[in-house]
Amino acid sequence: MNKYSPHYLFRDFLAVLIYRVILDISYVLIMSKVFAYNYYILNPDIFKIFESYTFLIVIFFIFRINLKFKEAILPGYLLTYLLFLISYVPFLSLYALSNGSRAFFYGVTCFWILLILMDCTFPKIHIRTLKDSKPIYFVLTLMLNLVSIILIFKYLGFSLNFNLSIVYDIRSKYIEAKIPFAGYLFNWLSYAVNPLFISYSYFNKKWINIIFIVFIQLLLFSQTGMKSFLFAPVFVIGISWLINKGRQIILLIPSLLSLVILLGNFSYLIIGDIWISALFTNRTLFFPASLSFIYYDFFSRNGFIYLSSHKLFSVLFPYPYTLDPARLIGSTYFYSSSGSVMAANNGIIADAYMNFGFLGFFLFSFAFVLILKIINGISENNIEITAGLFGLSVLYLSNSSLLTCLFTHGLAIAIFLTYLLPGVKKDVQK
Repeated sequence: MNKYSPHYLFRDFLAVLIYRVILDISYVLIMSKVFAYNYYILNPDIFKIFESYTFLIVIFFIFRINLKFKEAILPGYLLTYLLFLISYVPFLSLYALSNGSRAFFYGVTCFWILLILMDCTFPKIHIRTLKDSKPIYFVLTLMLNLVSIILIFKYLGFSLNFNLSIVYDIRSKYIEAKIPFAGYLFNWLSYAVNPLFISYSYFNKKWINIIFIVFIQLLLFSQTGMKSFLFAPVFVIGISWLINKGRQIILLIPSLLSLVILLGNFSYLIIGDIWISALFTNRTLFFPASLSFIYYDFFSRNGFIYLSSHKLFSVLFPYPYTLDPARLIGSTYFYSSSGSVMAANNGIIADAYMNFGFLGFFLFSFAFVLILKIINGISENNIEITAGLFGLSVLYLSNSSLLTCLFTHGLAIAIFLTYLLPGVKKDVQK
């Protein structure tokens, strides 16, 4: 049977549909009750439920039919699909079950339609890469890790922590230490440099390299309290393994997401353990969607900021608030018993809207497609190695602004290191 036949198309859609239904069930049974303080209101609207499932079908089939004409699932396509599953599908559930804003729903849906249609129509970007870049790649990787080790020992000492329950205490000490450049360096290492090196070593069976990098990731987690630093290696290797399944990854990823949500549901309903649902279903899936609606609520009433929260653009458009957007939203909508201001960071959807309103969905979809085309252009000859790296970026694209993802979380560094990666064909330009 042909891999593009209606049978496979229906099978892949069924996996996404089941994932959406499981999300809806989890929201009704657990999220709206246990995590109601995150603005999870249970107020279902029949017509909005119909709208949300209709556009789930529309967006999925546009994406899937577009993929039919691709030679391979390149990292850019994988990133788009992961972002669709982790960002847009939970957004649909929240819209339907909490009676969210219809105007915002259609704006976000237009973002996704534009994104996929632009991907269909924009030509490939071919990039002439450096020759003999292997020494540069390895020296940069080693140097950045050594600098991070020195900074950790100088400012925080040495300790390893495996206890997830004390991460916020550790994070407070890390912030108080005020390590120079750590906000950039540690993120670059954990989200770009080390994940790529782990994937490269995994496919080249360099087990000593993997042990060394995993140790560095554990050390970074132990000293910063950032849980994502700990899980990044597992995520990268898992995605790298899945990409070898070819187009079956379209079926496998929503199936795995459904399994984790179900595990969290059963864990809570049977033994009263909320940990899996809190960490995954709440924090990774529904909370970014809820924050998108909150950002819409605030900036639709108070005006847009036109990128002025970034120093580069504040000269053109003075930033109108004393707090940065994340803390502004946190102080306005969330209460902290400790008196500290919560940083309510959110992803590319909220970023687009708070800066330019509905026009932002067009501008940001255009910018994002260009980034995806560059990612595909530099990684098409190393798909297995780079898939996990750029798949990982979905976790911060759903929680941070696009410019922050590029420069603070290391997406730009990831693109540059992929450009240098040994094994990439050195001249792909015809």
